Amino acid sequence: GGFSRSDGILSQNLTTTAGQHYTLSFWLRVDNSSGGTPLPADNHFAVKWNGQTLMAMTNAPDSGFQLYTFDVVGAAGNSTLEFSGYNMPDAMRLDDISVTVATGEPPAPTPIVGNDNANSLTGTSGDDTILGYGGKDTLNGGAGNDVLDGGTGDDTLIGGAGADSLQGGAGTDRANYANSSAAVNVSLATGQGTGGDAQGDSLSGIEDLTGSAYNDILEGDGGNNKLAGGSGVDTVSYEHAAGSVTVNLAVTSAQATGGAGTDTLSGFENLTGSNFNDVLTGSSGANTLRGLAGDDQLTGGSGKDVLDGGAGTDLLTGGSGNDIFMFTTVPDSSASAPDVITDFVRGDIIDLSAIDAVTGQSGNQAFKFGGQSSSVLANSVTWFQTSGGHIVVQADVDGNATADFTVVLASTQIVLKATDFLL
Repeated sequence: GGFSRSDGILSQNLTTTAGQHYTLSFWLRVDNSSGGTPLPADNHFAVKWNGQTLMAMTNAPDSGFQLYTFDVVGAAGNSTLEFSGYNMPDAMRLDDISVTVATGEPPAPTPIVGNDNANSLTGTSGDDTILGYGGKDTLNGGAGNDVLDGGTGDDTLIGGAGADSLQGGAGTDRANYANSSAAVNVSLATGQGTGGDAQGDSLSGIEDLTGSAYNDILEGDGGNNKLAGGSGVDTVSYEHAAGSVTVNLAVTSAQATGGAGTDTLSGFENLTGSNFNDVLTGSSGANTLRGLAGDDQLTGGSGKDVLDGGAGTDLLTGGSGNDIFMFTTVPDSSASAPDVITDFVRGDIIDLSAIDAVTGQSGNQAFKFGGQSSSVLANSVTWFQTSGGHIVVQADVDGNATADFTVVLASTQIVLKATDFLL
């Protein structure tokens, strides 16, 4: 039958076979000056097949006739093809609409193209190429392995599910993962993403990131980035920074990090530093701070924090709240280059549970607690008070009763108990 038209919708029911692939093609022209009157800025054009959106454009670009081609799958009995245009008086021109049984490989989808205005362009559930060109565009790839190119202007790119290529182009562009159904791990420094909608994504020319509603890990690059963790317990990382960084999670305005540009952070609970000498500070909430390599200064602030200095000689300050000082390897705080905890109090914990106390045996054995002793006991944790008012905690892992691991608790007279440790 022919097309029916009503309230900006042009539709037709076609006889189709369930599961059969068809090639839909049509020529489209959008005339933004039709009748001598420019189109409203919120004009909208969309194409649907059986209710599924094949393409959608807001502020549809003024263009000559362009050919669009899609691979569609038929339903049992009938399928519905629908074109819709809103706030587009007499501006939508369609020609040579064709639906034929597909033969051979499905045709490559026609790129969805914007113009120099602020376009909102949405792809299909297949593999799309969406080109924003100029203007402040929003490009949404939907499902499939999509290519999104913002062009010039400050664009927002939403890859959706699938392994997408997000190319910001000129301007200050943002990759947005707010709709992801699982946590994402995205690094602008490496240009790669994993997890959730970021799985398999590649990113270039992107300056800003928005995470999902889950526990994300986001990393900027050496430039100036705006990173938003969103809800969930999120981590901002500087693992790939070219130099040492100074970062404070309590600061929500732009902060000069030193080794990774000037960043604006929001919605982050946890912070991972670089492999250099960092200064990392938490917020008023519960934070996990990781120093990685380098001689780092970690300050938790208020809240129940976890501080992990990593390799190097680190200075650890938990702040108020019951904090955990975590050590995962012997080199994290070796006998020759020990870390210093500046404010250990009752209620804080020294966590050694990830360190194998008996290296000659398979598995991860727990340390014995040897109590207060100036002597080192085999495969045990002991401690002693110095004349300077500090406490030295020592541990042996190879059974020779010589300190392999050491951490200094500065300026404290506390009597350590086994309950002060996770062994």
